[in-house]
Amino acid sequence: MQIVTYEEDRLVKRHRGTMPVILTCPHDGTQSPPGVQERTKEATPDGCQFTIKSDLQTAFITQSVAQRHSV
Repeated sequence: MQIVTYEEDRLVKRHRGTMPVILTCPHDGTQSPPGVQERTKEATPDGCQFTIKSDLQTAFITQSVAQRHSV
């Protein structure tokens, strides 16, 4: 299987392939974008649910799909 390599800039990884597909993984939560402060419960509007947990394994799943379909 071919290994997909990525260029990365400001937490965005990209690889130009042969299919018109965009895979996104916005809820991985391992890093904040540059210039964005970490969220706090105090700064969250009333009525909004707040958690600092990230979605489980979303980056791994997204990268695995990219690897699997790069052939």
